[in-house]
Amino acid sequence: MNSLANERTFLSWSRTGLGFVALGVALAKLDALEALSPSLPHNHGDLNIPSAALAGAGAGCLSYGTTRYFASMRLLQKGLFRPNIAGIALVATTSAMVTGGGLVMILKQERVD
Repeated sequence: MNSLANERTFLSWSRTGLGFVALGVALAKLDALEALSPSLPHNHGDLNIPSAALAGAGAGCLSYGTTRYFASMRLLQKGLFRPNIAGIALVATTSAMVTGGGLVMILKQERVD
């Protein structure tokens, strides 16, 4: 039963990581989309840093989720499993930073318009 929960948790980490990576790639390719549609605004500024931050956060989620899955599986087999407080804090902090960065970008964009 616990191994199924461990697998679901791993899949959640993977889904979250892939979502961050996909958003980073989409943000990096925004210029190409704007070239196809001249009606889209072109004054969003440099998106390389936010794109890299999102892709990096995604890679971090994928790496951490994989590492945590195998560590948890070993602990479950030995009967020594403990809740993961550090991982939860890491995800909460990363999500808050991505959210804050997004809000800053939105507010800067509104001032330019």
